[in-house]
Amino acid sequence: MATTAATARLASLAHAAVLATAGWILMGAVFKLLVGTPNDLPPVLFELPLSKGMLYHLAIAAEFVIVTFAVLKPRLGWWLCAAAMIVFDVILAMLIAGGETSCGCFGGKIEIAPQTMMAIDSLLLVAMLACRPWSSLRWNGLGLPMVGIVALALASLPWVFDRTVALGPINGSGSGPASATSQPGATSAPEPAKPSGLRGYVILDAPAWVGKPIEETPLAKLMDVYAFDVNCTWVLWRWTCEHCADHLAEMALSYDGASPLVLIRLPEEKDTDKNGVIKTKPTGPLVLETTLPATIDYVVTTPVVLQLKDGVVVSAVENPGH
Repeated sequence: MATTAATARLASLAHAAVLATAGWILMGAVFKLLVGTPNDLPPVLFELPLSKGMLYHLAIAAEFVIVTFAVLKPRLGWWLCAAAMIVFDVILAMLIAGGETSCGCFGGKIEIAPQTMMAIDSLLLVAMLACRPWSSLRWNGLGLPMVGIVALALASLPWVFDRTVALGPINGSGSGPASATSQPGATSAPEPAKPSGLRGYVILDAPAWVGKPIEETPLAKLMDVYAFDVNCTWVLWRWTCEHCADHLAEMALSYDGASPLVLIRLPEEKDTDKNGVIKTKPTGPLVLETTLPATIDYVVTTPVVLQLKDGVVVSAVENPGH
C-alpha cells in the first residue's frame, strides 16, 4: 500500500511538474504573440535561411505545439518540454556571454535578465526530471489524431493573429526636411494602417534594399524620402540601442561637416526621457534628422547604415562592426 501511494504521489508530482513547465512555455508564447516582435528573437536564429517574420511565427508555433502535447499527451509532451528547456538554456547562456541585459522571452516590452530566466528554466527542468516522468506518468492522454488537430490549430495562431503592418502608399506631401536639432523632428508621413487592438510591426530588411531606388523600399512608405539628400549616408538608430550610441559617437568624432548626413530615429514604445543611451551625435547644417511614425514597431538590427547614390541604395549594413 505504501509503495502504491508513493507511486501515485510521484505520478501526481510528475504531472504537475510537466504542466508547470508547459504553463511557463505557454506564457512566453502568448506574450510573444500579442506584444512581441521578431526583434526579440536571439540573433543566432537570424543566421538561418528564413525571413525574420517566418522565424518568429515558427518559434511561437513550436511553443504552442509543445504545450499541446504536454497537456493532452504528457507521456510524449514531457520530453518536448525538457528539450525546449535545454535549448532555452543554451540560448540564454549565449545571451549572457554576449552581455545582453534582457532575454526577450516575453517580448521586448517585458525585460527579464537572461540570468533570471535561465534560473527559472533550469529549476523547472530539474524539478520535472526529478519526478522521473519517463516512468512515473500514468495517464496516456488523448489519441494522437486529436492531439495533432489541436496542435495544428494552436500552431496556426501566429499567422491568424499576424501583426505585420500593411504599409499604405506614400502621400507625396512634399514637406521640407526636418532640421538638425538635438531632438529629431519629423517629416510629414502617412500613418500606416495597423491591426486594431494590437500594436503592429513592420520588418525592415535593409540588406535586401541594395540595388533598389530608395523610393521602392519600405522607408518611402514611412517618410518622404525625397525631402532628404539621396547622395549621402543615412543612419537608422534607436534611443535605447547601445550599439547605436557607440556608432553615432564614433561618427560625431570623424564627421567633418562637409557632406550631407541623414539620421533617422526608429521610436519604440518603451522610450522615455530617462532611458536613452544616445549621448553624442554628428551635428552641423548638413545633418538632417527625422523620426519615423511611433504607432508601430520596427524589426531591424540597429544601427543601420545606408549609402545612397542618385537615390539608389548601394550599401546597407545592419549593426556594423558587430
